[in-house]
Amino acid sequence: MLRIGRVVDARRLLRRALVNSGDSTRIRADALCLLAGIELDAGRFRPARRRLAAAIRLRRHADDLYVEYARAVLADPDADPRLAVKAMRRAVGIDPHEPRSWAVLGTAAIRAGDERLAHKAFRRAARLRPDQVDTLAEIVDGLVALGHEEEARTTLNAARFRSPKDPGVTALCDRFRFTLALREQQGDRSAETILPFPTETRDRTGSPTHPVVLRADRRSTVAPHLLRLFGRRPGPRRAQ
Repeated sequence: MLRIGRVVDARRLLRRALVNSGDSTRIRADALCLLAGIELDAGRFRPARRRLAAAIRLRRHADDLYVEYARAVLADPDADPRLAVKAMRRAVGIDPHEPRSWAVLGTAAIRAGDERLAHKAFRRAARLRPDQVDTLAEIVDGLVALGHEEEARTTLNAARFRSPKDPGVTALCDRFRFTLALREQQGDRSAETILPFPTETRDRTGSPTHPVVLRADRRSTVAPHLLRLFGRRPGPRRAQ
């Protein structure tokens, strides 16, 4: 239903699943997570977080639910990013070998202003050798945002060595080189030069003065040149 755009029908089926799930906490948690995704796509961030918080209460050791909750917090421009950091600390505590969790923790730490934690999280995620291009892109973008371009380049080179024929990794490497080239070009661009107006004044006191003749002519009136029709040339004083 969601793939074909029937969001209302999908929401109705998920709510029915919540009512008829019985004692299955897994079904209820999955239904709540899907409902949170619908709310998030519609821009309703707080209901999405409430759904995910309810799913986490049902499955407290599911690290993927903490990741979804953190992303819902980061998607909301009015939310406190420290909530995402807190959720991701629990996620990496549940499974410290998941690179996606460390990458999301780094992104949340950047939003919260903790660059030291962000750098540590991105380095840990890179050492875990992520296979997903989305996770790799989040690590590279985070390292570049922190000013660690060399570590980002090392991470990309290692990914290219592991997957030399992966088009996603190749596209990510091209985007990384383009970002660095654009930054270097913008940094080397010289400031525009604005020429000042000339302020020097010349001394005209020593220059010889010449007499100026002022002439006041009388305004002439427009008259038709009828004399040309008779082959007679008018005099210079005839036209006024």
